[in-house]
Amino acid sequence: MTKALKIFSDFDGAISLIDTGDLIVDHCIGRVARRAIDDKIVAGKMSFREGFAAQFAGVHLTWDEAVGRLQLQDGLDAAFPPFVRWTEAANIPLVALSSGFEQFIRACLTPMRLAHLEIRANRALVQGRNWQIAFRDDTPSSHDKSAALREARSQGYRVAFIGDGISDIPAARVADILFAKKGERLAEYCDQAGIAYHSFVNFDEVKMVLQQGEAK
Repeated sequence: MTKALKIFSDFDGAISLIDTGDLIVDHCIGRVARRAIDDKIVAGKMSFREGFAAQFAGVHLTWDEAVGRLQLQDGLDAAFPPFVRWTEAANIPLVALSSGFEQFIRACLTPMRLAHLEIRANRALVQGRNWQIAFRDDTPSSHDKSAALREARSQGYRVAFIGDGISDIPAARVADILFAKKGERLAEYCDQAGIAYHSFVNFDEVKMVLQQGEAK
């Protein structure tokens, strides 16, 4: 008997074509300063958790100002809302996993009437213009996405994961069906590590593979 499918997707760079956190940080401290911290994370000189906290220590927008900047962007993959409707019609659970902020994600999804989606992410704690982070877990990554996939597999699901970046690597190692965005760091890692995946550009391509049963 074929196991039921459960789908997990990264948000920034996968569902969203922009990185919501980078957008806000770049506005406040500048792209050069943000990328300098990113480089330390990639080089292993700083954990994602430490780097993310350092970047948002320089953010001094009010919550409304930050959300306003996000909502000025037309950043969602246009194929994502139809993908959600397909999963709902097929009774396939879909969960957004993110190392960013749950509230940012909901702010981006609300105009598309998708704020009902299950989201597992960090949370922003904003008082006036001061930002702190309530991390999802105690790991150096701030949110070990593989934990959600392992839990689903223990419940008997076959799990699919859709991602693009370095924070998606732990989940990529666990997924039964993996989609890595073309030309991005997750795909590069999988090529180097010999991890099989389906390359995608948008969610139409993800849906096509899943509908046709080509993912093995």
